[in-house]
Amino acid sequence: TTLPTAGEYKAVASSFSGQGGSYELTVRSATEYELVYDRAIELMTSEDFGEAIEAYTAAISLDPNDPSAYLGRADAHWGQVYLAEGENFKGPESLTPETKEAILADYEKAAELYATRGETDIATAIREQAEALRTGQTTSPDAVEPPAAEPLAPEAE
Repeated sequence: TTLPTAGEYKAVASSFSGQGGSYELTVRSATEYELVYDRAIELMTSEDFGEAIEAYTAAISLDPNDPSAYLGRADAHWGQVYLAEGENFKGPESLTPETKEAILADYEKAAELYATRGETDIATAIREQAEALRTGQTTSPDAVEPPAAEPLAPEAE
């Protein structure tokens, strides 16, 4: 977050259960990647999907190993089509071949990165999304959907 003015601030941490816990807080300047990624999320929230695609692309060029940027860019592609089609949006059939290929490439890269991290469950889920988009056959009712209301945040270090 960007604080509005210089000065002294108090951070309060608690648990969901209210039972407390051990906390550590680190304050530092945001990296260039974090600033660009945060801008992409803001653009998604304001439904400026074309600019969000560019911002996610810039984030990927700064850190090509963060799978959430690829998923965010895929969501921005979905959002761009969904916004343009409005009531005529028909799901995957509304995608141009170029947009479909861009989404598939982002899904596949994100799945590869998650698998490399050992996060095989999420990699498998993303690969299933890609296969459903590629074939038009879904294994579950929500296998291929337009973007979520809020994209994934980058992984904490």
